[in-house]
Parts: sequence; structure tokens; C-alpha cells
Amino acid sequence: GINAEYGVAQAFHWFATRASLESFHAALKAGGVLLLAWNMEGGSDGKEGQVEAGQEWIYDVRHLYEVYDGDVPQYRKAQWVAPFNEDAALDAPLFTPLERVELPHVQQKTVDAFLKMIFTKSYIARRNDAERAALADNVRKVLNARFEKVDDSTTIDVPYVTEVVWCQKK
Repeated sequence: GINAEYGVAQAFHWFATRASLESFHAALKAGGVLLLAWNMEGGSDGKEGQVEAGQEWIYDVRHLYEVYDGDVPQYRKAQWVAPFNEDAALDAPLFTPLERVELPHVQQKTVDAFLKMIFTKSYIARRNDAERAALADNVRKVLNARFEKVDDSTTIDVPYVTEVVWCQKK
């Protein structure tokens, strides 16, 4: 290998296979680091406790759009971990066990920017105009219930958790 580290942000769940791990292993120097990161509204599992009190509304919003994801690979579904678990079970694994840290933070967004972020999700972007409009109306209802009267220019604090995962080439 020739590289000391590789980083993949917001994407590994799309190509989480043994072949991918083998490719990273071949490209990394001995002891090189494979780093993966995801930024998720409210955290990976959408469970209470990953955000501060008063920010739980994010789960209500997520429930509105996550119903559309079907079988689309998603970080929050944790299927991306399978190749690492399979690797760890081998007599000669390619990588050390995964290490991880979760970093909660808040991003300020206007309601309009928040809706546009939701609409960038592949399983929402492919919905028709009427479905996206209905979703936007339902998101606004949740926001109005939490923040009282809001419009598209209102700035809200959106809770996120960034998960950083890494391992080293053996």
C-alpha cells in the first residue's frame, strides 16, 4: 500500500462489502487508518437520549421521511458493519476492530434549508412533487408544534450526531 489513511464521509454504506475492505487494505500502508464518518440528524439509531432535552422533535421529523427509504442502504440501518464483523471473525483479519466516537452538535438552519436538506435524500428526491409537498407540510406541522409559529425563513437549531469510526490495517 501507499497511503497512510483513507477517509470516507457519508458514503461507505453504499459500498460496504468485503471487496471494498480488501481494496482499502491493498491501498493502505501497514498500520494505515481507514476512517469513516456520518453526520445524522439526531444520531444513528434515532433513539431518545442521543440529543438534549427539547430536541426530540427531530425524531418526529425523521419518522416522516424515513418511511420512504425502503431497501435503500442507510448508515442508520448499520448494515455497513457486516463486512467488518465478518473480517473480525477471520483467523487473519485485515483490520483491527472498529473504534468509534459520537460527537453531538447543533446546526442552525432556516426551515427552508432544513427542508432542502431532507429533499436531498435519494429516497425523497425521487418522490413526485405532490409527495414532497405533503412531506414538507407535515414537517412544518412538527416544527410549528415545537417552535410555535415558524415560516420558511425561521432559523431553528437542528440536532446532529457525527459518528466517526476507524480501524487500522493489520
